Amino acid sequence: RKPEPFGRVVIEAMANALPVIVADHGGMSEIIEDNVTGYKFIPNCEDSLSSRIEYVLKNQNLAKVVSDAALAKYEECFTETAYQKNISDTIFDNAWGAGNLIKFGSESQVKTLVLIIFGLATNFLVKIIYLPHRASLSQ
Repeated sequence: RKPEPFGRVVIEAMANALPVIVADHGGMSEIIEDNVTGYKFIPNCEDSLSSRIEYVLKNQNLAKVVSDAALAKYEECFTETAYQKNISDTIFDNAWGAGNLIKFGSESQVKTLVLIIFGLATNFLVKIIYLPHRASLSQ
């Protein structure tokens, strides 16, 4: 089977501090660190998957520690705020580093301005694309 490039279900599980078990290929194998933020199994191997499930069920205390680490990674990397920060830092670093294209204000003022602009754009897109789409799905 083909690996999933970015499994949203895994990210949602991380956000809810649930144990995550992923095949060790595709995008999720790059996000999950085995026995740290989740568990990996050999792709297309039922025995490997079942042994990881059994391991999690038999080691609930350890699974809680790993799930909490996954939640921390989610908060660091996958929240809207984290996305905004990563994008604004990238924009800022490219603009600031490219011969000081931005000539006004201090570094913190420019970063704040970039965050505000990105936040407004994100909210606008959510309101015109996501919310109407979500509403149409619930009907």
